[in-house]
Amino acid sequence: MNRRIALLVVGGLLVLAGLAPFVVRRESLSAGMAAGEADGSTRSVAQRIDVNTASVRELERLPGLGPELVERIVQHRPYKNLDELITKKVLGRKQFARIKDKIRVGSASVRGTPQ
Repeated sequence: MNRRIALLVVGGLLVLAGLAPFVVRRESLSAGMAAGEADGSTRSVAQRIDVNTASVRELERLPGLGPELVERIVQHRPYKNLDELITKKVLGRKQFARIKDKIRVGSASVRGTPQ
């Protein structure tokens, strides 16, 4: 009987030890969210993808953007502001909402078009 208890205790400790990395990761995510980091809200504008200059490959990495949407983004360049992705009917509101925190508009003078 003592042996069974000892095995259960050891087994329980092994399970807890196996879950420890996940608990630590969760705690660090919670701390990051409290600081505003985990949700990307403090991501600097410079780290976002510039829709005026990004390559097709970079744009395809954005969530929900396949080849057709990426091609539309490229065809309608340049953009003066992010709202033009909607007003030029390049993206729908839901598609835009999915990527708005990951993109930016840099220089509007792309392809020799003056600002």
